Amino acid sequence: MSASAASPRVEGIAAAAPTGTCSSPAVGAATSVWKNICGYAAAACAAMITAAIVLHLSRAHLSVPLFYDKDALPELTLLHNVQDSGWFLDNPRLGAPGVLDVRDYPMADALHFGIAKALLCVFHNPMVVYNLLLLLPFPVTALSAYFVFRRLRLGRLAALVPSVLYSCSAYHFLRMQLHPFLASYYLLPPMIWLALRVSLGRNPLRPRLWSWQAAGAILLCILTGIAGVYYAFFSCFFLLAAGMKSAVRERRWTPLGASALLAFVIAASLAAGLAPSLIHFAQHGQNAALARLPGEADLFGMKIGELLLPTADHHNKGLAHIVDHYISDPVRRPTGEWRFETLGVVAAVGFLYLIGRFLLRRRDKVERAEDGLAFLNVTAVLLGTVGGLGCVFAFWVSPMIRCYGRLSICIAFFALAGLFLTLQRIAERYVRGQWTRTAWTVGLLALLGVGAYDQTSAVMRPSYTETRRQFDSDRDFGRRIETLLPPGSMVYEMPYVPFPENPPVCGLADYELLRPLFHTRTLRWSYGTVKGGNTDFWQAELAKLPMPELVETLAFAGFRGIYLDRRGFADGAAQAEEELSCLLDVAPQVSRTGQQSFFDMSGYIESLRSRYSDAEWEDRKAELLPVELRWAVSFLPPEHNQAEGAWRWCGPDGDLHVVNPLDRPQRVVLKMECSGLWDQTTPSHLVLSGAGGRRDLVLTAQRQPLEIVLSAAPGDNTVHFSCDGRRLSADVGVVVFRLWDVTCRTEK
Repeated sequence: MSASAASPRVEGIAAAAPTGTCSSPAVGAATSVWKNICGYAAAACAAMITAAIVLHLSRAHLSVPLFYDKDALPELTLLHNVQDSGWFLDNPRLGAPGVLDVRDYPMADALHFGIAKALLCVFHNPMVVYNLLLLLPFPVTALSAYFVFRRLRLGRLAALVPSVLYSCSAYHFLRMQLHPFLASYYLLPPMIWLALRVSLGRNPLRPRLWSWQAAGAILLCILTGIAGVYYAFFSCFFLLAAGMKSAVRERRWTPLGASALLAFVIAASLAAGLAPSLIHFAQHGQNAALARLPGEADLFGMKIGELLLPTADHHNKGLAHIVDHYISDPVRRPTGEWRFETLGVVAAVGFLYLIGRFLLRRRDKVERAEDGLAFLNVTAVLLGTVGGLGCVFAFWVSPMIRCYGRLSICIAFFALAGLFLTLQRIAERYVRGQWTRTAWTVGLLALLGVGAYDQTSAVMRPSYTETRRQFDSDRDFGRRIETLLPPGSMVYEMPYVPFPENPPVCGLADYELLRPLFHTRTLRWSYGTVKGGNTDFWQAELAKLPMPELVETLAFAGFRGIYLDRRGFADGAAQAEEELSCLLDVAPQVSRTGQQSFFDMSGYIESLRSRYSDAEWEDRKAELLPVELRWAVSFLPPEHNQAEGAWRWCGPDGDLHVVNPLDRPQRVVLKMECSGLWDQTTPSHLVLSGAGGRRDLVLTAQRQPLEIVLSAAPGDNTVHFSCDGRRLSADVGVVVFRLWDVTCRTEK
């Protein structure tokens, strides 16, 4: 028997343009096109109106961000990066005396940043662009979902209702407050449709690889690959799962090959988007301070119970109490994504229906779209659930993908599509007369109303009054500071807060120190250097100094002002401000809200400069800003004992960064001893390259002296160590050689 004869029959996906509603008569081509246009317009308008009602957009101002706290602040910063430097990777106005460089934090959102750049060319205001990036995905996602539902042969109204529910999901409203690009999931519906076609045996690359259908599928995969890591990863998973299912059903490799090719296109596009970070990692190694742990896949995984929970702060107090009881249970700990996972009552019914359909297969062997959706739904649960395939991937492949709760928005689409396809099949059987058609229409509209009411709540509404108060205060304060300092001046921000992802410091939430950037154009701010980097190490050590020494060091480093956020101090910065007032002999400038203060260092710097000659000034600067050593790649933390001294193990390769903080070269002498493993019997070779030139040494178990002399240019100077010795897996990691008693001095 041939493979095609053994395969089950497939129903449920349009091969061409979809038909109208199940009971509508044939109409002329022009009328049909007009009705289709009206259907798309209605879906987009309904989604935008729903969003406007939930968000109370009548109170919004386009030039004031809808959200002005938490993760909204770094998102605004990235838009300022695009405006200031042309792309999101750098910003010279943050991280002083260095710059903000986000290559340590891989992002593959080139599509969204490209849209942001285009909007900035039109509006020239990052706040306006930020608000547009929050609002435009509502109608765009509705249009995308409506297109797919129509391709699944849903009638116009039956396609409109799930489109609006999907676009206005709880996931969307809550996610947009923190991660606007994750709320821009308008490419997911066509990607799911593509995976569904593969699952049902409809190869999108046939009949020819150069057909319009294949070109559209490849273009969609390219766009998905540059629209964010998570949705690209999920899309690859669904395509491969669908390809395997179809290959098993048809007993041939062609479906799996087609899905693998599409997944490869996504992966290649993703790699291209991540290229700046990948190149940075190859040159400098990964930043250990930003490393993810495999166990975080469980912390941010998905639970079926959380998918079925009511929305947080539900309109119904009884349902809201259920949520409060769930998250407060000391035994049942919710995941880090629980707020975003809730499906809403309509999608929850669809989710349970698809689970049942998968478990209770039909006997007629007809493969319908609902069966393909049920299969994809189950694979999503297997991938995302706590302890599932996602945890396996995090442990064996990469822990960088950790938030598997974000699969809930894919599950929502499966659930809505499966439910409304089934409802329409029922309607096709029983809806005949005018009264039943009216009841069908009223029922669909009721589902829209009930679903939208159930999956939205007051917590999704921006705090317009508080946001405007904070925004106006920051804008006024930033302008005042800018008038006091010359262009290009550096301002030191207190307290010291590592960036990114740091717990609150007293009452100061993470990222709050980014706000001054938004309201100044000519000043540089100290906050925003990525933790684990050279400037971050310098700032961390600086924050430990007594106030007089800290202020003097800032003056020699070129800073001209000190900005304090009082919420970051246990005493409201009373002691710090008192010390600064005495040292600088000036009264602080205070913001309207009273939460921030600023000290101008200009008078102090002039007085300090008058006490030194040029040569004495440079000598004192060298004392206060010494050369620093930073260990990277596979160098391990230092160890020591009284008998042997101090040492630092390293794997086969390691980097020593010699950081010169001055604006002139310095002669640096590094002295140390080196050796191989303690039980090493065969000599190994240690090669030094980079700053200081190339050196070749033969290592044994015995310690031998090593001196490195280099002319350190301003900034980072890297000495690379590479050893071909035997590798030993110890409790601290893989070790090959070690350096003993490292010292550093500068010479004139």
